[in-house]
Amino acid sequence: MKYRLISILLLGFSCVGWGRSPPTPREQVEASMLVTGTLVVAREGSVASYTLDHPEKLPAAVVQLAQNVVPRWRFQPVVLHGQLVRAKSTMTLRVVARHSDATHFVVAIRGETFGSRDESKNLAASRDRSIHYPRDAVDAGVSGTVYLLVRVDRQGEVDKVAAEQVNLHVMGTPRELAPWRRMLASSAIRAARHWRFNFSTQPLSGRMDHWVARIPVKFTLNTYNGPLRPIVYGHWNPYMPGPHESVPWAPQGKLQDSSADAISDGSIAIVGRGLHLLTPLGSS
Repeated sequence: MKYRLISILLLGFSCVGWGRSPPTPREQVEASMLVTGTLVVAREGSVASYTLDHPEKLPAAVVQLAQNVVPRWRFQPVVLHGQLVRAKSTMTLRVVARHSDATHFVVAIRGETFGSRDESKNLAASRDRSIHYPRDAVDAGVSGTVYLLVRVDRQGEVDKVAAEQVNLHVMGTPRELAPWRRMLASSAIRAARHWRFNFSTQPLSGRMDHWVARIPVKFTLNTYNGPLRPIVYGHWNPYMPGPHESVPWAPQGKLQDSSADAISDGSIAIVGRGLHLLTPLGSS
């Protein structure tokens, strides 16, 4: 069975703006984008200021959403050497758009990552085994992104690995798509078990014997309809969001400080680093 790419079916989502309705997709399809920027947190934990990267490239709905939501956030105050301090941080936001009815849609911030946007500058992964794209998935035209949780020890070797979420770029029912999610996740996990990390800065402190990172693994291919459109900053990208899987060995409290799919392709995000948001993300 050849699956149809959502990127072909929902091409109009790339130009969605506030007050304009995207083409009617199946109920479970979302469109999203990653929005980056910086914010400054005051000593007591309120947002002193924030900026979005290239706001002129973003839909008006997304800029308005940030204006309505971000100033209301409150963070756990940052303590340095026993003193409350102002803190400046990068942020990556997963903004999603979904139909609320036949003519309206809701834009919301569903996920975030605060802190270093890309730890790959400090962590070089030696991939001793390349990631195999399952032949059955290629033949069926199935593509997507696997969001891995990887636990690494002090020697830089992978101790544990699991798939936290798998988002697909094809249409189907949850039952139809579940085998493809498992197939891509298994391939990514098999490869990740053989990775080794080299530190330019030490991510561990004190008596910690390991650290946990989120790493997205993207599976893309050319199809009979042509290559997948590249992800463009400020454009909506339709996909089928996968369920969030619980990982028993992961630090659950720290996982809540960021989101599995609020990470750019090719990046590495260490779990537990960055600001701790105390208030809900918000929607519009």
